[in-house]
Amino acid sequence: MLVSGGVNSAVCAALLHQALLQGDDSSGVQDIHIDNGFLRKDESELVVTSLQQLGLNLRVIRDTFLDQKRRIVGDTFVKVADGTANDLNLTWDNLLLGQGTLMPDLIESASHTASSLSDAIKTNHNDSEMVRQLRLHGRVVEPIKVIFWRL
Repeated sequence: MLVSGGVNSAVCAALLHQALLQGDDSSGVQDIHIDNGFLRKDESELVVTSLQQLGLNLRVIRDTFLDQKRRIVGDTFVKVADGTANDLNLTWDNLLLGQGTLMPDLIESASHTASSLSDAIKTNHNDSEMVRQLRLHGRVVEPIKVIFWRL
């Protein structure tokens, strides 16, 4: 599970952790928080502390991203995760990417997962080209993507 530090990915990580605890155990789950330098002051530490208090096996990677478009940020998340997976002697053949994608993220980035009729409003880091390729191969778990936010 990749945790950017935002509410969506943090909640998704906590939910997946709790769901797996209901089964046998979550020892095979590796949560990776990539501190990209875009969070508010001390927010990364708060995310880490909160998730570790819930019992998540959280690995923290500090990697400051350049000010680039969201699709590059999304691809960078996957590349950093790929490097971390290599450090853990894991391959994408036995990994799943968990992320806190919401349906509006997919709609606004014109993902075919949401609709084949929409035009891109903006890109989303949860729907980069690398993530789309992982989705095509059944390697992405997005349990909260059907949630719509209403005010």
